[in-house]
Amino acid sequence: MNIMWDNLLLMMKQLKNMKLKRKIMISLIFVSVFAILCSGIAGIIIFKEIMVENAEKLSNNLVKQIAYNLDERIGEFESTSYRIVNFQSTKELLSQKNIEDDSVEYVEKNTNFADTIIQQPSLYQYSRAAILESKYGMVYRFSRSGTEVQDMSDAKKKLNDLRGLVTKSSPIAWTVLDGEIVFVRMIVNDKNFEEKGLLCFFMNQTFFDFIDRGDELLSNENLIITNAHSAVLQNYCYDLENQSLQGIVFDEDKDYFLKNYRVSYENEEYQVTSILSSKKQWHVISLIKVRELMKKEEFIFLAAALIALVSIGFAVLFTWIISKTITRNLTLMEENMKKIEKGDFKARVRPVSYDEIGMLGLQFNYMSVQIENLIDNLAKEKFAKEEAEFNALQAQINPHFLYNTLGSVKWLAHKKNDPEVEKMVDSVISLMRFAIKKTDAFITVEEEVNYIHQYIFLQKAKYGDAFQVVYEVDPLAKEFKMLGFILQPLVENSIYHGIDMSTGEGEIRIKVSAEDHSLVLRIEDNGVGFSEERLDEILHKEKKYKGFNSIGIKIVMERLSAYYKNAYDFRITSEEGEGTKIEIRLPLYQETKEVELYEQL
Repeated sequence: MNIMWDNLLLMMKQLKNMKLKRKIMISLIFVSVFAILCSGIAGIIIFKEIMVENAEKLSNNLVKQIAYNLDERIGEFESTSYRIVNFQSTKELLSQKNIEDDSVEYVEKNTNFADTIIQQPSLYQYSRAAILESKYGMVYRFSRSGTEVQDMSDAKKKLNDLRGLVTKSSPIAWTVLDGEIVFVRMIVNDKNFEEKGLLCFFMNQTFFDFIDRGDELLSNENLIITNAHSAVLQNYCYDLENQSLQGIVFDEDKDYFLKNYRVSYENEEYQVTSILSSKKQWHVISLIKVRELMKKEEFIFLAAALIALVSIGFAVLFTWIISKTITRNLTLMEENMKKIEKGDFKARVRPVSYDEIGMLGLQFNYMSVQIENLIDNLAKEKFAKEEAEFNALQAQINPHFLYNTLGSVKWLAHKKNDPEVEKMVDSVISLMRFAIKKTDAFITVEEEVNYIHQYIFLQKAKYGDAFQVVYEVDPLAKEFKMLGFILQPLVENSIYHGIDMSTGEGEIRIKVSAEDHSLVLRIEDNGVGFSEERLDEILHKEKKYKGFNSIGIKIVMERLSAYYKNAYDFRITSEEGEGTKIEIRLPLYQETKEVELYEQL
């Protein structure tokens, strides 16, 4: 591991010190090859998914068509079997009694039954043999090839095996007997529902062969067909005892139309499509090997690899041309830079091309002309910077001097036992510290309200009991963050512009609460109020006025807009003689990280 790491570091060092032309070539070739390979792999994956999806869609459509044809074929066979039992010739057969099996009359009747079957193409085409039994025990037989039902005892045995599958209420059944598909119909009198006999058809295996052509995707051997009672009527080659297939073949869910599965069967992955026929509720299940769906994947991979190799070859050639063009201009610039280093400001670059690097050469020429002026400007900037640093130092000294002076005044007040003056000095110090802070800093509601307390204390010292201040601060809102220096200008506005100090009945209410995911600030006074013209002037024209910080309501609104964008709401209502109400709604912030995140937005 250490050897590999050392080799990697050595390679990085060599790359770092390599010529720019070679760096560009290696970088572009790497990026090109990486992009081509990623695109090729992504294309193969996407194309593979499209192939599978299209194959699945084709399989679904084929199975849907098979299910439709199955319904039609079964329906036609059942309806035709119903028609022949109502033929007059069939009724005569069902009414016969006590005819000997070897008599001429029986042979004639049996021939009539066979002719009836032969004359119905839908019955004759798909049935290998048929048996008709009357309620009197007479049995008539038809067979196309073979002697299975020619023997009377064999025919009666089959009838006994099949008779229990049908009833008067359910006179039709499809089943498998001795590996053979059988259709059974109980013949019932339509008027009195009396049982008249039993009709059985022994089907050809081709009855369920719906795929006549050699389809590349699906064949009859891929199909499993079960009836509404989950009896398997067609299965060429699959082991239905396999656990993977049992849940699909013997699915009792009748509330679906089409399902798709992926199952593993005999170490092979299969794409399974199961559909429930709409009329007869029979299952048609197709199983297709996934590798059959993807048999063109190898060709696609080879084609993609060939395209990738050709693309890489073109990328290498193009990279060589580009790197050579870029580095020629850079070489010229390097030579002229060395001249500039030696003090030759008349050095000029003549680009071999006028791309971005060539234009950079022209800018280099302009730079060499202006470099002396730039040196002068740097000297001026250095002087300005030193002056700014001096002013900043001076700004730091003045507050400390004032704090120390006010501290001395406070000490004298304490020494002379004047607590009122001492408290006023404390308030002034607190206000100064708060005002000197960054005014764009977010602070807690509690800090903002404490600042207002100090400010009101000083104003009360001036105006006495000319006005009262009522605080209604929700304790739950104290820890939320807000933009500092918002309430004081609004309270100051009420004191200087709202309250009539001559009455001694002035009142200012300061309310802070958390409502509906917002921090709500309300300043209300019972002062003289404003006319619409005066209110418009305060909101849109006056930025400063005489007071503690000279900040007007317009500045407050501008600060709110700058920091909260569209996430705040500012409302002011005032009527002459009725007082003024100001309401501000801000987003709820409790953590400094939330504030920083919002500032980034």
